[in-house]
Amino acid sequence: MPRPRQENRCQTCRLRKVKCDGSFPICRTCQRSGRICEREIPNHSSNHRSSTQDTTEKGYNNSQRQNLQLLDLPTPEYPRSSLKNRRVCSIFQHYIKNLASWYDLNDRLRRFEDVVPRHALDDSLLFSAVIAFSAIHLSRLNHQTEFQYIAEFYHLESIRRLIAVTNNGERIHNGATLAAMCLLRSYEILAENVGTQSHLHGSSSLLAGQQIQIGADLISAGFWNYLREDITVALMEKRPLKIDLSNVSMPNPIEDNDRANAISQLLGIVINRCLGKDAPALALSEWTSLQTDLDRWKADLPRTFEPVSLSSPRKSKFPELVMFHGWHIAAMQYYYTAESILTLAAPTSAGQNAWQKTEHINNMRRKLASNAIQLCSLAISNESNAARVNAFGPICFCGPWITDAEQRIELVGALRLWQDITAWPVDTIIHTLSTAWQTE
Repeated sequence: MPRPRQENRCQTCRLRKVKCDGSFPICRTCQRSGRICEREIPNHSSNHRSSTQDTTEKGYNNSQRQNLQLLDLPTPEYPRSSLKNRRVCSIFQHYIKNLASWYDLNDRLRRFEDVVPRHALDDSLLFSAVIAFSAIHLSRLNHQTEFQYIAEFYHLESIRRLIAVTNNGERIHNGATLAAMCLLRSYEILAENVGTQSHLHGSSSLLAGQQIQIGADLISAGFWNYLREDITVALMEKRPLKIDLSNVSMPNPIEDNDRANAISQLLGIVINRCLGKDAPALALSEWTSLQTDLDRWKADLPRTFEPVSLSSPRKSKFPELVMFHGWHIAAMQYYYTAESILTLAAPTSAGQNAWQKTEHINNMRRKLASNAIQLCSLAISNESNAARVNAFGPICFCGPWITDAEQRIELVGALRLWQDITAWPVDTIIHTLSTAWQTE
């Protein structure tokens, strides 16, 4: 393979003196290492950038190319001026009305709905990320090339600004930057670049070494969103998180949403300790400590976390468990996921005979199946799109333990329905479940 031309190599690879494949906007070398792919990109002084860039490389046909070149997309340099564009304004509103709630799943302060849009009006990076994510979501919902093109345009603008931010030590650790990284991670998923995880790696680099004091600021809201995104991928890939949770200081939970965040942190700790490929087996004392923390969290829950089981019949093979807020649903799903991981990680007693070992395995399978049914029932019984998106990781990890054939069929159908509703890709999850069920 010929060496890429010097002008195509990113600055990150050049400074590290490693081979760069020249991919744009992010080279594969930087993708694999989780580094920001820095490039020499010229500054733009005008408030508008003509959208007549070469669309041939994007794979658009001639008719699409002609229509797209008629667009005059404003650069995000001055967000308030950019919103004078009717398309951009409607995409911004779509984020506030339909997508921000996904990020405010466990946040009674609604910082991604109320604070992020306000910050975005004066922050071109955050504004670019909002428009890119909202546009790619509209593209998947409506299957319109125009939205895909707008999403790609503003995603590239986001990359330009991320490069600048990485060279600014003061800005890289603020809440707006972390919020932008969370939105761009969602862009990666909706663009079906799930395996890339460039922005997930970037967020972990941004948080690395920081002492995080959980409070009412935007960086705390960004941290909880990053943690949930990291948990989702870790459960799907059965690996530890990208982030070390030992530097996170959280006050004792008071409100229900605080308890949902607390179980997020506890699940992250369990994942980091138990899902490492080369992680040593848990000693009984360590396992007991983690299980005690989990049991204590469950025992301290108020009655608001108790689901309502409706008496009227419903056409479902899963129990109906109705809850009244997304953070209640998400919290209990994380609880059942942590329970399942600790069940798998439980130390076995020495000296068991064959009958005792068989009973132990059967009991473990019953418990794992019960946890999976409870988790999936919460997802199927409730209409929270924010909780549905958050449930994909737990379902991917726990779903293989469901044994009933009709429940399996219903779960796959529900996943496809949620994909239609949320535009979130589920093929990887369905493939994981199907493969596990076929290899029993």
